[in-house]
Amino acid sequence: MLTVLSGIAWTILYIDSICVGFKKKTYAIPVAAPGLNMAWEWTYAVRDLTHYPQLQAWVRAP
Repeated sequence: MLTVLSGIAWTILYIDSICVGFKKKTYAIPVAAPGLNMAWEWTYAVRDLTHYPQLQAWVRAP
């Protein structure tokens, strides 16, 4: 349940940041932040799927 709630909260944050960026005509999130986040998710999704196949790994899988 906490995983789902966390995912929903991050999605809301990203959508809100995009809206703020369009309103103010600037960047609301540094470019490195989403890039590092995606690298983190890919790394742990692949590692978890190959070594620890649990629900969290499948939720993170691309």
